[in-house]
Order: sequence, then structure tokens, then C-alpha cells
Amino acid sequence: KYTEYLGDGSSSAFDTLRESKPYGPDQSIEKLECIGYYVYKRMGSRLRDVRNRAPLMEDGKHISGQGRLTNTVIKQIQMYCGLAIGRNIHSLEEMRKAVWAVYFHLISTDSDPCHGLCPNGDDSWCKYQKAAKSKLPYKHSIPYHLPAVVMRHLKPIFTDLSNPQLLRKCLRGKAQNMSEGLNHEIWSRIPKRVNVGSDCLKLAVFDAIASHNEGNIVRCRVFQKMGVNPGMGCVSGMKKMDLQRLEEAEEEASKITREAKQERMSLEEQ
Repeated sequence: KYTEYLGDGSSSAFDTLRESKPYGPDQSIEKLECIGYYVYKRMGSRLRDVRNRAPLMEDGKHISGQGRLTNTVIKQIQMYCGLAIGRNIHSLEEMRKAVWAVYFHLISTDSDPCHGLCPNGDDSWCKYQKAAKSKLPYKHSIPYHLPAVVMRHLKPIFTDLSNPQLLRKCLRGKAQNMSEGLNHEIWSRIPKRVNVGSDCLKLAVFDAIASHNEGNIVRCRVFQKMGVNPGMGCVSGMKKMDLQRLEEAEEEASKITREAKQERMSLEEQ
């Protein structure tokens, strides 16, 4: 039985699935939170929204601009929170502390350092903790630490996104990328803008799932089940498509690895 549903917060499919009770009234479906949605969409959209809507600060300045909530800072907060979630999928309490560590790290100043929740291990993203461990000086510089007037507008966001009910859904450490990949495969066969019948839709879904799981070569076995012997050209063509798919997957994996390395280096430079 599939008793867990992985999707983003804007999906209405879960409500429909839950109400349909596919396994009867006694079996509930649990919704898991996609880490990617939590970090890059939800956090990012909330930060951009407050940046665009916030009035003048108490000091007479805007919340955005140099030394304040810029696109660079928003991306930085997203990376910090990504580490907070991804490194603490074993413990709800530790995950919640790690999210708040980002807030207190950002609000820290030379006169009032608030790094008690920041990780202090060798892989810590907190330069203050690393400097303290090595007994080296550390200066809380902009843009990696923000004024208190700005942070007061960000606190409600951290309060909402550190809600235990939300973070509990992230404990599995799941991401939605594979589901989105399958959706792409289905819609590439029957574009959303074209109306099709149920038989055509089922055929597209079956073909997408089979090809997604076993490769294009599976079509040759389908032909054989139908009593049609695929020719050498068909077999070699399917194998060529599968080889190309593997090469593209390896290239994409290398790209993701490079981007992750660049993010780690960016954190190390702070």
C-alpha cells in the first residue's frame, strides 16, 4: 500500500486522494513535505514577498538595498535553511533548532553575538563558531548579518516555517524531483493543452512509467507480448535512446555536484 504522499504545499491532489480513501476508512494517507519546496519555494517566496511589501523601516530606510534583504541574501538564507533541514532529518527538535540558528546567526553583531544554536562541528557553515574554535577574530559583516530592524520583519517567517507540524513532514528527507521527472515524461506524450480520451491518457501513463523505470527498450518487450517481433532497427534505436538518456543523466548529476560544491565554497567564504 502507498500510505505516504510526497508533494508540494500548493498541490490539491493530496486533498482529493485523502478524501477518496483508496484503502478504506481505516487507512489514512500521510503527506510528506518536499525539502526542495520548503527551502527554495516557500522560504524564498516568503522572503521576496516581505521585501516587496514591507513599508519603510523604523530607521527610515527600505528593507531591500545594499546591506539589507537583497536577492543574494535571500539565496543565502535558502542555502542555510537547506543545510538546517537536510542535516537534521533524524530529529525534529534538532531540525527546529537548526532553522532558528539561521535567524540568530543573521541577527548577530560584534557586540551581541547570538551563535549558541549554530553548529560547531568541522562541517559547520558558521564562520563565527569556526573562528572561536581556532581562537581567531571574527567580524560580523554585511551582507551575511542583517540589521535588527530588518530581522524583525523576518522573524514571523521563521516562526511559521519552524512550526513542528510542518517540519515533521520533512523528517524523511524526501525530494519531489523524481515525481516531477515522471510528470514531464507523461506530459511530453500528451501535452496538457490537448484534450485526449481516457484510453489515450492511460496508454501515455503506462508508456511513461515503463520507459521511466526500465528504459525505452521495454517497448520491444511490449511489442513481443502483442505478437509483433521488433526488427533490428527498432531494437538498436531503443538501445540508442537509453544510452543517450544515461549520458544526459550523468551530465545532469555532474552539474548538480558542481553547483553543490559552489554553494559549499560560498558558505566557506563567509
